Amino acid sequence: MSHLHGLGLRFGLLVSTVCVGCDPLAPQSYWGESSLSLQASVQLEGQALPSGLRVAVAFLASHKDTLRLVDAQVHGDFPGRFRLDLEQAPPADALITKRDHADAGRIALGVIAALPAGHPSYVDLAAEGPVSTGPLGQCDASGCDCGAAGCERVVETCVREHFMPCYVQTFNCPNANSKNAECTELSHEGDESITRLPWTVLAGASTNYLIAFLEQDAPAGGLYAKALNAETGLRSGYHLLAVEEAPAAPDACDDIAQSLVDSHNESYGTDDTLEELRSGICDGAPCMGQRWASFDEQIEDRIELTGCREPKKKLRAVSSDEPIAVELGKVLLLDSLHL
Repeated sequence: MSHLHGLGLRFGLLVSTVCVGCDPLAPQSYWGESSLSLQASVQLEGQALPSGLRVAVAFLASHKDTLRLVDAQVHGDFPGRFRLDLEQAPPADALITKRDHADAGRIALGVIAALPAGHPSYVDLAAEGPVSTGPLGQCDASGCDCGAAGCERVVETCVREHFMPCYVQTFNCPNANSKNAECTELSHEGDESITRLPWTVLAGASTNYLIAFLEQDAPAGGLYAKALNAETGLRSGYHLLAVEEAPAAPDACDDIAQSLVDSHNESYGTDDTLEELRSGICDGAPCMGQRWASFDEQIEDRIELTGCREPKKKLRAVSSDEPIAVELGKVLLLDSLHL
């Protein structure tokens, strides 16, 4: 999760901004752009660039279940040196209103993408649906071993918008907590390409830069200014955002264990302590609710699920006349942001 290199495609970009009505004395971090112009060249390291590709911006649609693909004006010799222009605001269905923050206005977030000419206007996103596992074998405080027969697991990967259609896989797993890669696939049903969305259309998307559009000014200290680490605020319009990594705080996972203790006691009407749950013996008897895994394993599973140990992505609005390199990969950065 900390390295998003994907295909290794790189854009060399020179950012040129057009800012209508901006105060020339305002800090650069506050400048918005009524249009965005990128001087660029494209190369695929160690390989020839596939023919027939062009550059577009893939915005996360307002319902967050699809990508809205927007072509930009391209001038020059693509994939050599060329200029990419965004001359209009994103389409209305790419503008997102943050729940409970309607007064902050709408925002659009997009990634620079390489894709074939004649692409559709939208591309679906997929999500892994509910997982069922059973029957279970011997389970105790040390975990849940499925025995020689293994456990059967059913996994559904569905198109997000309506959670259908789906690609359904059935696995045999050695342990109830095994990852899918550790299991043996028994059968599958449906269109396998669903599991590869949106990369059935996109050849790659930027993993270290985003494009944002603000419908209205974002004042200092406000929702979007904080999220984009712009101390002086941001003007309405386009912004180029650098994606940087910050290490997780040393205490980032400290609350996980206690939250699980509280949830356990609330569910079973007990007052078990962390030490008791970790030992598997509560008030002299096996603890309730230890069927699936030991408590330490439950803590580790929750830590992995929350990603509290992982480096955190940090956005920063940038405006520069220096060339920058944008890396393309098959990781959708938009899915890891929580704006």
